[in-house]
Amino acid sequence: MIHGDLKDVPTERLIELSLRRGTTRRDHWEPIIELGKRTGRQDLLKTEALAPSSNWFHRKVCAEVFGHYKVSKEKPRSVERILIRLLRDPDHRVIAASANSLWAGKCKRAITTLAALRQNRHAIVRYAVAGALFGLDEPLALETLVALASDTARTVRLCATFGLGSMGLCNSPNVVAALVKNVGDKDSMIVGEALLGLVWRKHPDIVNLTSMALTREAVDRLTLDAAAEVRDSVLLPKLLELKKRFKGKADERYFQSLNHAIVMCS
Repeated sequence: MIHGDLKDVPTERLIELSLRRGTTRRDHWEPIIELGKRTGRQDLLKTEALAPSSNWFHRKVCAEVFGHYKVSKEKPRSVERILIRLLRDPDHRVIAASANSLWAGKCKRAITTLAALRQNRHAIVRYAVAGALFGLDEPLALETLVALASDTARTVRLCATFGLGSMGLCNSPNVVAALVKNVGDKDSMIVGEALLGLVWRKHPDIVNLTSMALTREAVDRLTLDAAAEVRDSVLLPKLLELKKRFKGKADERYFQSLNHAIVMCS
């Protein structure tokens, strides 16, 4: 166990701790997060030295550290170059860690490399790619997110749908079509994310789409949030029916969202 204040631990020791295998999740991440705070040139070079290692775990740790590495709002160019290079790593775990370190549109320079990974056979890679691309209002990034919104893996579709839905200023036909399609997804959380994305875009058929979603066997809280945003009395009977149907079957937070939607649509 290595819990506690690590700010006085030498960088070399933190790297040793981060490279230990078989530790708990907390023991793995605490030294990595602390290393990400070390912004000195020598500290950076010591972490960079892990990138060319023949050991995939060392390269993965390098990517993870750089995911927490911040000097300002943007990562240093040298860090970006290493992360982009690690996106081409032969090990999918290193690729996923690198993409995760570019999460939420932190690097426009990586778009082409990330887009090339959208058909990678490992879902954790495709999921990380979706996360790295959302927030980037660039044609290739959007095209890739649209493709990933139809992925076979539920986690990938969810991340891509959230990414597309969150980009409320983007009203391209392909993006809107992908969100409308995912209102019919078999996963209730994906349905909710898609609906919220369409609510924010003021989609002309949002009342009908929300109404259909409220009749599904499983209705996520996100769908209730969407209904509250729609604020249309047409949805009220479906919401009241939902309250009867889920009485005694859902938790307090669910009913808080449901009651709020009922009030907003009354």
